Amino acid sequence: MSSLESVAVQDVQVSKSRSVWLGAVLGVVVSGALALMARGIIDHVPLYDELLHFLSARGLIATGHPAIAEGFYVRAQLFTRIVALFLEHDGATVVAARLPALLFTMATAMLLAIWLTRRIGWWGGLVAAAIFALLPPTIELAVFARFYTLHAFVVTIMAMLCYEASLPERTRRFRIVSAIAVLVLAALGLHLQDTTVIAVAAFAAGTVAVVAADRWDIVGPILRRYPIRIGLAAVAAVAAAIAVGTVLGLTQRLMEAPLWAMHAAHRPFFYLVAFADTMPFLWAIFPVVAVIAWFSQPRLTLFCLVALVAVFVVHSIAAQKSIRYVYYILPLYCVMWGCAAAGIAARLQSADVQSTRLREAGMAFLVAVTLALTVEGQRAVKLLLGRLTPHEALGYAVEAEWSPAVPSLQPLVAAARHVVTSNAMKSIYYLGRYDYELNASIVTETDTEEEFGRDERTGMQAIGTAASMDKVLRMPGTTLVVLETETLNLDSGVPTSAVALIKERCVEIALPPQAQLSAWQCQSLAD
Repeated sequence: MSSLESVAVQDVQVSKSRSVWLGAVLGVVVSGALALMARGIIDHVPLYDELLHFLSARGLIATGHPAIAEGFYVRAQLFTRIVALFLEHDGATVVAARLPALLFTMATAMLLAIWLTRRIGWWGGLVAAAIFALLPPTIELAVFARFYTLHAFVVTIMAMLCYEASLPERTRRFRIVSAIAVLVLAALGLHLQDTTVIAVAAFAAGTVAVVAADRWDIVGPILRRYPIRIGLAAVAAVAAAIAVGTVLGLTQRLMEAPLWAMHAAHRPFFYLVAFADTMPFLWAIFPVVAVIAWFSQPRLTLFCLVALVAVFVVHSIAAQKSIRYVYYILPLYCVMWGCAAAGIAARLQSADVQSTRLREAGMAFLVAVTLALTVEGQRAVKLLLGRLTPHEALGYAVEAEWSPAVPSLQPLVAAARHVVTSNAMKSIYYLGRYDYELNASIVTETDTEEEFGRDERTGMQAIGTAASMDKVLRMPGTTLVVLETETLNLDSGVPTSAVALIKERCVEIALPPQAQLSAWQCQSLAD
């Protein structure tokens, strides 16, 4: 075939300016709904990764450098600087630090609504943006002070530019400008996440796929004539990519995982299971959506499918796995929902305008009712009504909340010669200091990757064995040990032998059970 566009559903016949404005209106509606869903859960317990940005942003404000204690947190400094701006304007609170993540989430919803309304019609723009807002990972990361939503926003723009530049009607000038913009955005994405390399490769594959489909009358015969040669060339290209990745150290990094993430390192179907658990309806029905999208907008669907498959395959091979690591590709997942919706809407159209509107209203009602009956839909409705607490809505909100224990711990911190904790960021945030982080996972992240190595983010030392803990307890002066309950007796946290040593040598301190903390005061054997 000469082009996939020849069998695609025709774009809605509206002027470019009108479609942009209509998409913007739809985007504002969906973004407003996102803000409403976030309002009741944005004030949740602080997490370690969030506090890296929050504390270094405070350091930026105070010293001009992203300082935490005696170290510096230099990763994704752009995001940290954005957080610092919000802290200066809205107050030095963790909630203020989460506002950039929420705003970038809303911006991505706006982007989807505007682009798809112009490209495939308002039904496509509305559904894509709405599904994006419904996704549980979207809600969780929108109130999480980390760079994932900014990265997703940047990568989504890259994907749109790649697709637009691949269209046959685009001029050479547009393609050159788009290529330059993609390179700039890729550099920005790499500043935030190394996984941008995977995104670039996935979009390159998607672009090649749609361009080849556009020229299938030329490409098809070549593939049929030289299948073995082309197959060998593809294998050679993959081997070359792996070799280059190995030389640059990317392959090794791909196959490495910290201790806390080892549970998923050898689970190639991790993402299939994780998304089935996180969004059971939206994930289960996606194959049907993909088929409808293909018949509606085959070219755009092909681009999205190739990119999605490429990203999920690489991340499934990678040792370190988490839904937030593949979040940047989920907007393209939502684009396919938009394509399917546009196709169904096109089927409902008739010569009678009134009949078309009635059919579309019926479709909207049916979709709304269906989604309202799903786990994801009910969750969204409860969030909109403010009927879910952070503990009910967020998987990570069950972490230890130190606040109830702070009044009991503060005078002990002031009197202690050494403070040992299993969570350095929370210890600095709640107690103002720490000296040693007792956490086996953190040891591997220090400058030496060995016991008593220096964590460059804070300038302090990390330990992860009973022997190292014994050395600390033998140092002169009183030692205060504050450990989160969830880290106890874990090889990736505080090993059982270290816990036993602390219990044997130290006196436990009574703390409120809701704090989910255990603390001990220890007298040195040298005193």
